[in-house]
Amino acid sequence: MSLEQERLLARIEELEKRLAQVEARPLRRAAWGTYALGSLLAGLLIAVLTGPSWVVANQDKKEVQDVICKRLTIVDNDGKTRVVLGFDAFGGNVKVLNSKDQNIVVLDNDKFGGTLRLFGNNEKRLLVAGGNKDGCQINVFDLEGNIRAYLGCDSVHEGYLALRNKQNRNVIYAGADDDGGLVRVYGHDGKQRAFLGVGPKQGDGLVMLTGADGKRRHWIGSDAGATSHTIYGNNGVLAHDIRGGNSGAYHSFFTKDGRNVVTTIGASNDTGEGILRLNTVTGKTHSYLGANRNGSGGLILLNSPNDAVNSRVVIGVDANGVGFGEGRDSDNVTRRSFK
Repeated sequence: MSLEQERLLARIEELEKRLAQVEARPLRRAAWGTYALGSLLAGLLIAVLTGPSWVVANQDKKEVQDVICKRLTIVDNDGKTRVVLGFDAFGGNVKVLNSKDQNIVVLDNDKFGGTLRLFGNNEKRLLVAGGNKDGCQINVFDLEGNIRAYLGCDSVHEGYLALRNKQNRNVIYAGADDDGGLVRVYGHDGKQRAFLGVGPKQGDGLVMLTGADGKRRHWIGSDAGATSHTIYGNNGVLAHDIRGGNSGAYHSFFTKDGRNVVTTIGASNDTGEGILRLNTVTGKTHSYLGANRNGSGGLILLNSPNDAVNSRVVIGVDANGVGFGEGRDSDNVTRRSFK
């Protein structure tokens, strides 16, 4: 009760005493005095009952007072601590407790700056947001307190995101390198399976797929000269190369060891027309199906295994549109011919 209300109640008590004295006097004088005092008493009661509203309104006009203390504890109806405002060596802190008196929210400081920590009712960490030597970081945990996701800055001050599996291994990493953004995808064994990023020297897009053995399976990218899709076999051995360049597209097949091209299907560098080139395991051409350089028509060349330059058999169409055939010796001298 406010001071003003106490004063009003005191006045009411005084009036009640006077009213009692009046009632003790002769009745002919008591009636008017009783009615007057009764009216006054009723008015005072109304003032007392409505007093809190104008008292509160008056209090709103007062200046807000600072509360200065070293520790502030907020309790529930049973007197149990629910919120604590305090400080430590790093600065101020706020702690929120659950019904089991366990910290579930902590807002405080460390040597890097402000931190926010959320805990489950089992006292295991759920989320930590704060700083480290590289910048800001946010760690997300599972119900057992194991880190499952990172979001933060790396040592070169670039952002990154990492997701982890139950074995505490990265399964997805998204970040940046010298060429641009990148995404790495890992198997549950922690080995990389896929890479999506930017080619060398900030070039075109690049995709690399990797087998469980850690060796390449696919390489898709481009450079100034061509766009290519390279396919690898077991143990990362080169098997196919599909490439599109200025002269057209072609597909090359490699030997089992991936060292030499044995078959090429594509477009001629000279005419841009289709060709088929068959090579030995050493990479030397022994058969060619394509077009004459002069554009007169089709051409078939057959070479010996040891001489990929001088053809032994030539079948084609000459400049006059006439078909011809030639058989040559090791000195490239024509021994037989027909038209």
